[in-house]
Amino acid sequence: MKTALSTSRLIHKLYKLMKSFLFYSALMYASIFGNLTAIIQRLYSRTSRFHRDLRVIEDFVQFYKIPKSTKEELDEYFRHEWAYTKGVDMETVCVHQRREN
Repeated sequence: MKTALSTSRLIHKLYKLMKSFLFYSALMYASIFGNLTAIIQRLYSRTSRFHRDLRVIEDFVQFYKIPKSTKEELDEYFRHEWAYTKGVDMETVCVHQRREN
């Protein structure tokens, strides 16, 4: 009779161990999946903003009938500035930094 009781306890302990393992595994999966989703969303948002700003420049060029050479320079400047700042408006960051200090 003693072995049946200890076997029952062993099974119960293994069950609790597996249950907690599955819970923490699900928690880790959710954490990793959530972070990856946030990273992908940020990338999509930045790319979308880049294309929106590029369209604004193209609309500006078409509306004011700016020559092709100037348009190319403006386009090159915008792409260079975007690559340098990664889409972050440095003036806005500096203004917020001054307010905090």
